[in-house]
Amino acid sequence: MESNAELGRAEYIDRYLRGELAEADRVDFERKLQEDAALYEEVESVRSVRSLLKNYGMRQDLQAIHARKMAEKGRSSSFQWLGSMPMRIAAGVVLLLASVLVIRMATLNPDSLGTQADTYQPEVVRGEANTPRSPSHMLLLEYANGNYKSVVSLYNQLRNPAIEDIFIASNAYLALARPDEAIKGFKRVLSQSNETSDRQFYPDAQYYLAWAYLKDNQVGQAESIFSQIHNTPSHPYHKKVGTWFYWQVKLLRWKQGA
Repeated sequence: MESNAELGRAEYIDRYLRGELAEADRVDFERKLQEDAALYEEVESVRSVRSLLKNYGMRQDLQAIHARKMAEKGRSSSFQWLGSMPMRIAAGVVLLLASVLVIRMATLNPDSLGTQADTYQPEVVRGEANTPRSPSHMLLLEYANGNYKSVVSLYNQLRNPAIEDIFIASNAYLALARPDEAIKGFKRVLSQSNETSDRQFYPDAQYYLAWAYLKDNQVGQAESIFSQIHNTPSHPYHKKVGTWFYWQVKLLRWKQGA
């Protein structure tokens, strides 16, 4: 019978969940699960993360990396794709990652993720229409000074707001915790940008529309846009949608069953 001490706790758990233990080892391990509540919770945490990763294809990605590493280095032991780390350390790293994901999953919600949002920072003058006395310029100045209610008030007085006006007002709505109005505005910016071929604010509107969806608890819509940005290196906001942030959005969508 293989020893838990020899294999290492983390690796042993992984082998158990993958059904790779010998029958006698499996029976012995399941007996210990019934006796050790901490071990049981640990196994269930890892099981939850494995299920999550399977749903989003991450496990397939990891397996592809593993296979490539094995082909390059001629290794066959699981977890060694993590590099040259000893088996026990590598397995511990994987288990630690699983634990972090489970804890993050338990506390993840649109509000907690929304704290990572950054407020749009405009230039005081942007575009030829922004003369010092123009309504658009006043709108921009009020926004730059954080007077979001004034921005909305000024915006509602405009008969034919320009794309920039709509974009700035939408960000003001977002800052005022009115994501429903922000969504309408950002979608209008995207639509008019396509109609007029004026795409100056198109990538900005995409990014902040995703945040508005997230804050409006429309996680599926938010994830779709963040996915486009994350997978487009040339997008101006690509670096803001890093891998960890993107996977948190995916975790949240999976958690809500979106």
